[in-house]
Amino acid sequence: MAPLNRGLLTGCLFLTAVGSLQAQDASSKSYNLVMKFVAGDTLKYKYGTNMAIEIKGKDGAELPIPAQEMIMSATMKQKVIKVNEDGSADIQSTMQKGVMTMMGNETPMPDVPPTLTTVSKNGSTKIKEKPKSAGGGMTGLGNMLNMDSLPTNAVFPDHPVKVGDSWNVDLPSPFGEGKISVASSLISVDTTDGKDVLKIKQVTTMPMKMFIGNGGAPVKTEAESMMGMSGTIKVDSFVYVQADDCRLVKTTGTINATIAMKMGATAAASSPFGDTMNMSMKGTMDMKLTSAGPDTDPPAPVKTVPTKAATPTKKPTATKKP
Repeated sequence: MAPLNRGLLTGCLFLTAVGSLQAQDASSKSYNLVMKFVAGDTLKYKYGTNMAIEIKGKDGAELPIPAQEMIMSATMKQKVIKVNEDGSADIQSTMQKGVMTMMGNETPMPDVPPTLTTVSKNGSTKIKEKPKSAGGGMTGLGNMLNMDSLPTNAVFPDHPVKVGDSWNVDLPSPFGEGKISVASSLISVDTTDGKDVLKIKQVTTMPMKMFIGNGGAPVKTEAESMMGMSGTIKVDSFVYVQADDCRLVKTTGTINATIAMKMGATAAASSPFGDTMNMSMKGTMDMKLTSAGPDTDPPAPVKTVPTKAATPTKKPTATKKP
């Protein structure tokens, strides 16, 4: 056996000790999790979901609706329009360059018109201005379920936390009655590009009880609805954020939902599937930051209306005096 190199052994022991001390330092450090915004900053994320969707009738009855796999990818763009005095920010967000694949068919999706939301320092969101056009695809689904008010970041506590700490935050539900419950734990701290990045486990449970009108938008009462929807959506995810400003770096997770859809009397009378359908959705989602900084997208081209050339004015013909 070759003799042990004492210098190499000493170096290894030194690096191990340093790494251990750094890990202990990170795990014992307190983090005050507050989002910080800069007016004009634009964040772009690559967003994707892969969902298996199954629909059955009342009491689990089989329906002539095949199970579907829905794959969606898009670019999510968030621009900080204004930073408010309380530290919150007005953020304009949209989905662009979306592509949906179902039954092997890939379909481009129209861009979602901008939505303006107010995001607080703890990550909770509130819609300030909805898209002017309902549209279809992602826009129609988002408007129907009021999904723009869901948190796309982690939701943070109002006190400092260390690795191993947990916290719970309740948020108003965009799905009618009840509240969104967000249970979080700080799992670990890593360093990326010289910055501490926090890994947070987040379990979001969203009860749903709402009524949908004939136009696809939520209504307040069952009497004016076409369909009632009730159930639970659960998202189990890992969220990675920068420690200094709580900017979202990436998210990975699973989605599970069970939703009962009960038709109103008029809709049920013409439905070939009866008055009740039960939908289950299971899948994965991921979101990763691809760029951050001032908006570099070229402005939309301005349409100009060509103007007609002015018709020259004819001078009156001079008449000779006799």
